[in-house]
Amino acid sequence: MNPLLVFSRPLLVGSALAVGGLFFVPFYLLAVFWRAFLAIRQFLGFFFDLPHTPTWPWFWLSLAYLLSALFLSDLGRYLLVSLSGIGLALAALLWARPGRTTRALLALTLLAILAFPWFYRYQPAVVAAPGHEMHVPTQTGLLDGVVKRAQVATEIRPCTYTLLGWSAEGVLYYQADCRGEKSQLWAYDPEQERLPRKVNEAPANLTQGVPQVSAREQVRAPGVYPPAMEPYARDVYVRGLHLASPDGRWVAVVARHIYGPEDVVVLTQSSLCDRKGVAQ
Repeated sequence: MNPLLVFSRPLLVGSALAVGGLFFVPFYLLAVFWRAFLAIRQFLGFFFDLPHTPTWPWFWLSLAYLLSALFLSDLGRYLLVSLSGIGLALAALLWARPGRTTRALLALTLLAILAFPWFYRYQPAVVAAPGHEMHVPTQTGLLDGVVKRAQVATEIRPCTYTLLGWSAEGVLYYQADCRGEKSQLWAYDPEQERLPRKVNEAPANLTQGVPQVSAREQVRAPGVYPPAMEPYARDVYVRGLHLASPDGRWVAVVARHIYGPEDVVVLTQSSLCDRKGVAQ
C-alpha cells in the first residue's frame, strides 16, 4: 500500500474533526453548558447563594466561542469553513475507512455543520411583548443570520439605520448605512409587504408622529439574566425615535444589541394586525 495513502487518511479524518471542533462545537457546548448551569442554579439557589456565572470551564468555553464567532462574523469566511468542513467530513467517511467510533464523530461533525444555520439563528435585540406583533424588515436569511449573530458576540455593527418617517399611505421609509457601501433608502409597508424594497428617494412630506404608547412597552428583551434586569435592558436596546404611523396602528423603532447589529422593527397590537400573512 502506498505509504502516502496510509498517512493521508488519518490526516483527512483529523482535519475534518478539527474544523468541526474549532469552529462549530464551541457554540453547541456553550449553549448546553449555560442552560445546564441555569437549571442547576435555579434548583440549588433556593438553598445556597450561588454565583451568577460559573468561573471554570466558563472562561475557556467563552474564549473558544468568541474566537470562533470572530472568524464566522464574515459571510465569506463562514461559507469557506462550512464547505471545507462538509467536504472533509464526507471525504473522510467515504474514503478514509474510519472505525466505528470515528465514523460516529465524523457524522456528528457533518450534522453539526449542516444544522448550524438553524441552531445559531439571529435574533433581534427585542421580541414583541404579549398582545403585540413585531415585523422586522431588516431580518436576514439563514446564512446571513449566522454571520449577524456572530457579530452580536464580537460586537460588530455592520449597518446603522435612520428612521425617516411615514408617508400618508402608511409606508415607512428608512436609511441604511453599511460598511463599505453607499447609503441606501428603503420603503416598507407593514400592511402589504413582507420584505422592504429599495427606493431612489423618499417623499418630502413624511410624518414623524409620536406614539401614544412607547415602543419600550411593546417589546421585551429576551435572555436577560437575572430576569429583574429585563426592563432596564429595554432602555438600552430600544433607543432613538419611536415613530407612529399616520393612523396610529404601527410604531417603528431601531433596536440594537449593545455595540452589535441593529434592526428596524415595526410593532402593532395583535388584534389590529392583518392575519393574512405579513406578521412574523
